[in-house]
Amino acid sequence: MKKHLFVINPVSGGAQKDMLIAEIEKLFHKYSIRIIKTTGLEDAERLKKEIQDFNPDIVNIGGGDGTINKLALTVSNAGKTMGIIPSGSANGLATDLGIDINNALDCIKSTKTIDLDIVMINNHPMIHMADLGLNAALIRRYEQEERRGLLGYAVSAFKELSAVNDLFEALVTTDNTTLRLLTSFLVIANSKQYGTGYEINPNGQLDDQQFEICAMKELSVDNVFQNLFNPENAGRTNGIFDSHSYTEAAIKLQEATDFQIDGEYMGKVNELSIKVHSNQLKLLIP
Repeated sequence: MKKHLFVINPVSGGAQKDMLIAEIEKLFHKYSIRIIKTTGLEDAERLKKEIQDFNPDIVNIGGGDGTINKLALTVSNAGKTMGIIPSGSANGLATDLGIDINNALDCIKSTKTIDLDIVMINNHPMIHMADLGLNAALIRRYEQEERRGLLGYAVSAFKELSAVNDLFEALVTTDNTTLRLLTSFLVIANSKQYGTGYEINPNGQLDDQQFEICAMKELSVDNVFQNLFNPENAGRTNGIFDSHSYTEAAIKLQEATDFQIDGEYMGKVNELSIKVHSNQLKLLIP
């Protein structure tokens, strides 16, 4: 019987995890398991040591996209399969895969996997989505105001939407092409959709050995709010993004612009170097 290591972020999503831990202990009582909690300090190094000590078959990450981002390379480097328990604020990766808090523990018992690509951006891993401009700015506000959960995210979004037409220029270059984009919201996507369920990148796949750069067309505040932050639009796309596929590219900006990776604000940047690393991590899916 497989051994499971559970790594739980106790503060992700603003909810206590005691009930989740109790449910894990109940459903996996016949398995050999170990449960640890993240602290925000050297979690990747601690996980590396736990994997060496316990030698699990599967490492299950309980948290949001940011928690998964911080720990995925450690799981990959150890050659372990990863399961996810979506318990963050937005849970974009899990949403894209059809995993929610109700089916996550059953999914972890599954044998179905994909070989997840990891996109490296300026030597930082990106599992799900990264972006420049509008959304990164609202994540900056979200973190500064120490909000939690989707409601907090929506409040931050409302405060930043006035910047929807603050356009910036981005030059996307490869060995063969140069593309000039003028937008207020530029997405680097390994996946289809954000945690709200809106499809930024309908053609995106987590295991297709490429990523997409998606530029939002100029829109009004009302249009953006109705499209991107309306739960009724889950699973829909309204053609408000232009998409281009790459395996490697560089982005240069005329001025420093807000940047985020997997829900974590990374500061303002002037340029990005992006490359996909294929089939890096086995990930359990429904």
